[in-house]
Amino acid sequence: MRKILVVLARGFADRPVADFGGETPLQRARTPVLDRVAGSGFSGAWSPAADDAYPSLDGFLNHFFGSSGALSSGLMLAAAADVLPEAGEAVFRLNFVCLKPGATSVVMLDPTGFGVTDEENRELIAYLERHMPPDEGESFRFEPLGGCEALLYYRRAGAPLSPESFRGFSPPHAITGMPIGEHMPVAEAARRFVHFVNDSQMVLSTHAGLREKAQTRMFAANSVWLWGGGLHEEVGRMSEKTGGRDSALITDSQLAKGFAKLGGADVYEPGEEVSARVSEALSSHDFVFLLEDVDSISPWREPEEKIGAIERFDAALMSSLLEKLDQPCRILVMVDHGFSVESQEWIADAVPFAMADFDGENLTPPKRPGGLAALWEMVRGGEGGRRKPAVGFSEELARAGRVHSLDAVKKRLFSG
Repeated sequence: MRKILVVLARGFADRPVADFGGETPLQRARTPVLDRVAGSGFSGAWSPAADDAYPSLDGFLNHFFGSSGALSSGLMLAAAADVLPEAGEAVFRLNFVCLKPGATSVVMLDPTGFGVTDEENRELIAYLERHMPPDEGESFRFEPLGGCEALLYYRRAGAPLSPESFRGFSPPHAITGMPIGEHMPVAEAARRFVHFVNDSQMVLSTHAGLREKAQTRMFAANSVWLWGGGLHEEVGRMSEKTGGRDSALITDSQLAKGFAKLGGADVYEPGEEVSARVSEALSSHDFVFLLEDVDSISPWREPEEKIGAIERFDAALMSSLLEKLDQPCRILVMVDHGFSVESQEWIADAVPFAMADFDGENLTPPKRPGGLAALWEMVRGGEGGRRKPAVGFSEELARAGRVHSLDAVKKRLFSG
């Protein structure tokens, strides 16, 4: 069985920057290794999202691995912390945030509560436990995660919670500076959790430490925000999603670690020598997914900073991988979404990918899937009918050829 390595480059895609003569940071960056993979193998673009959906990591993992239940990010973090909810119990992500009255609505001023230490996190959780008693017929408990993050476990007697109970809360970091009323649930099934957020503001306003902090620094955490909620679901083995391959994830992300645990995959820390860790994982697994440093999505504030990060990714990681991989494998490098350094917004444009078979020295195109799928590729001109322009690994791949679905990319990945 052919071994497969997937490398995810989060947020690398962008839009043209005026100061760069209309080039994007990815086009302007020096990426000889990524360009080599794109030029030697099967490359193009895929469309990660419709409309302006926030490009969450849990959404990508659910999409890539075909998790029909769309596992919640709260459940993933609970699995990473080895504190799974019990049967019938829901789990939400809980963030300590700072809200501020706006002209017409309350605004999400800071999604991190202007800095909450691990000690403060535990203290605030204990304060909520003492001062927010559950309503009749319900129970809840908390799990501190450090910083501004925690988990809320919730159970209600009687009918189980419906899917509508968990919909409507946007990720807090995706709505910074925006009115929160437009990003909270409107369904009756979720009303209790809206009340929980509102009640937390009254409780936290009585906390002496937060009051003192607000007086000396003007702003501090003054509310909780619930999001990423869901029930405990049975999850299929990740090997079932990867063509029967024993699977491993190499990641710093707690979300990805939890997802891997739920799917029965092994988890590796990247460490200082990521390429050595990849070789180690490939020696005992047939499918390895490398997702490094992704807890902060696209933190670049300046175009030059983003260019530097992309060039380090190519020179330090990709170059080392091709030098040190000691066994044949198929490599897929893909971007999961775009992020504009000019507008500081996530974008839903098509993003590049490149796939090639590596024999320890040479990169060659992966085998085309057989049957009608291959014929359809040729009819539509996906490959072979004309030579693709040499645009390297960049957003130009979306304009130089057809935009593929993720299913089409995965079909090619697992063929042969």
